[in-house]
Amino acid sequence: MVEKKIQQYKIDAVGQLERQFSEVKSYFLTDYRGLSVDQITEIRGKLRALDAEIHVVKNNFAKRAFELVDVKGLEDYLVGPTAIALVKGEPGPVAKALFDAVKSTKLEVKAGYVSGEVMDADATRVFSTLPTRDEAIQMLMYAMNGVTSKLVRTIQAVAEQKASAEA
Repeated sequence: MVEKKIQQYKIDAVGQLERQFSEVKSYFLTDYRGLSVDQITEIRGKLRALDAEIHVVKNNFAKRAFELVDVKGLEDYLVGPTAIALVKGEPGPVAKALFDAVKSTKLEVKAGYVSGEVMDADATRVFSTLPTRDEAIQMLMYAMNGVTSKLVRTIQAVAEQKASAEA
């Protein structure tokens, strides 16, 4: 049996992807067919501002690199031209930016991987509409502030009622 020698550039490419994948916790897989260089450059700029990068990858190299960093479930989405958004920061704003790009370009989001969960395109679209962590905290604080204000007004009214009854 003849042993197949793997070419060094392939080993290097997989190693580089492995390093990049190991530095992030969230990924979004996209199909970039039909995008112009200007459109891809614009998307890259928007993602860079959100602490994310997008890279065109060879599917076989990405499959191997995902195996090496123990990310499972994305193999079925690594078909056709693929660009992977690597998210170092909050994944929500990156998903929103990608779906904003979908509206104005031919970019397609194939799947997402956030907090160890694989999401298909529809689930990723829903995820992109959720409030970010900061927005959720603001909503919670607003709700808590409303309840606290109402409680203070109620206590104040009871105190005033007792004071007028005693007078």
